[in-house]
Amino acid sequence: PTALSAVTIDVSSTGTQVQIRSSPTDAPTKLADTTELTPTTSLQPGHNTIAVHDRTKTSNVLVWISTLGTTDGQSRTEISEITLQAAA
Repeated sequence: PTALSAVTIDVSSTGTQVQIRSSPTDAPTKLADTTELTPTTSLQPGHNTIAVHDRTKTSNVLVWISTLGTTDGQSRTEISEITLQAAA
């Protein structure tokens, strides 16, 4: 387990909102079984870096899409890359 300092997410949609969450297991059964590491964050098309100030150590990270974005006029979100950065 390690603490995170940042999560980078690449999206092509507009209006996508996410939370970064941790889980004590690799298969949580409900959202209440996870812990919020960042508040809901709005993403812009392209490269988005989200600072993580909660230093909870975890091996399981969840990117919770709380609001789907819009791509080509359709309600959808496409994530092309997620990068996790460990805290120093």
